[in-house]
Amino acid sequence: MAVSGGHGIDEDAFGRLQATLGASFPEFLALFLTEGARHVERMERAVHADDLAAAGSAAHALRPTSGLVGAPGLQEACGRVEAACRTAAAAEVVAGVEDVRSAFEAASGWLRMRLPEEETP
Repeated sequence: MAVSGGHGIDEDAFGRLQATLGASFPEFLALFLTEGARHVERMERAVHADDLAAAGSAAHALRPTSGLVGAPGLQEACGRVEAACRTAAAAEVVAGVEDVRSAFEAASGWLRMRLPEEETP
């Protein structure tokens, strides 16, 4: 895994996905950025409402695609939120959601720069 630059992206994994998806890659990436932001917002709203099940569900939805686009730190943060939700560790959920937000912002900034302007959400 070749994560560098503070953006949290494994550029090798990113390149493999880009090569695999070809022409549909920009659309996939734009969808990840849009839906990823929604999942992070759902986690934050759920934490404020003390709804650990909803926070865990949002983390679960974001985790696999984070790994797919090459954002292992985001994927790991989502996994920590899921685990904390299962054990009802509210303080860990709050901290984990903050980590998810930070990791998503770092990754999404780098990812947005890889999109053609017409695809940028």
